Amino acid sequence: MKVAISGYRGLIGQALVAKLAGQGNEIVKLDRESLYDASGKKLIEKLRGTDAVVHLAGAPILTRWTPHKKEVIYNSRVVTTRNILHAINQLTSVERPSVFVGGSAIGIYEDDLTHNETSTRYASHFAAQVIIDWEKASEGLEKDVRRVVVRTGLVLDRKALLVRLLKLPFLLFLGGPVGNGSQPMPFIHIEDETEAILWLIQNPNAKGIYNLSAPEQVSNAQFSKVFARQLNRPSWFPVPAFALKLVFGKAAAMVVNSPAVIPARLQSEGFQFSYPTIRETLAEILSPAK
Repeated sequence: MKVAISGYRGLIGQALVAKLAGQGNEIVKLDRESLYDASGKKLIEKLRGTDAVVHLAGAPILTRWTPHKKEVIYNSRVVTTRNILHAINQLTSVERPSVFVGGSAIGIYEDDLTHNETSTRYASHFAAQVIIDWEKASEGLEKDVRRVVVRTGLVLDRKALLVRLLKLPFLLFLGGPVGNGSQPMPFIHIEDETEAILWLIQNPNAKGIYNLSAPEQVSNAQFSKVFARQLNRPSWFPVPAFALKLVFGKAAAMVVNSPAVIPARLQSEGFQFSYPTIRETLAEILSPAK
């Protein structure tokens, strides 16, 4: 199988490239130059003859939303998706890929509610508006290209920035929940994330929206307790919400508040999670490196 991937330097992208390459698949890396090529010629050449396209590129969204960063965040998702769509549609039916998997995020959903893939209760903050446009940008694919959109939760891996940032405070007995800790924390182990994407590529009946998060529903406080327990530390010191707002501005709302998310379609269609609970996930991630 020949698979084109954008965002291949990111956490998910690196893991997915390693998995696909390890199974003998050919990888086509969609770099920034090709993604933003106004003529589309570079993208067309890269996508010609591929079996699947996985579009994961996107500038970090948990940052202070200045006008410049808003533009970068938006363009890295929406404009690049439009460019890929245009390139795919320019190819003949024989040349074009049979499936497009587009990245998305659970940040589209309204906070403090529980959502499956049928939910249309969307948030109103900047990130949600970007995600809405991000998904719409891939709606015009030719009918012979299967369109899959993956709304991903918090991806947990020993290399993940959040895990690395949290580990030291907890080891120093300074760890704890964010804010009051009651906010939902939809998560997914990196292995389940990449296996789900591969499963969606290979499943000819998979199309449309899929929530990529573990089946277990946990709060931030529960996550913090399990994280601390895995390190044999307490979870005593909460991170005040105002401190996050000082650092991230309005983007802090994405950490202080969150939706609850159910991976209903993955479960009903037969996908098997290797790490369905937060205990299993953190036990693997925080175990001594192999």
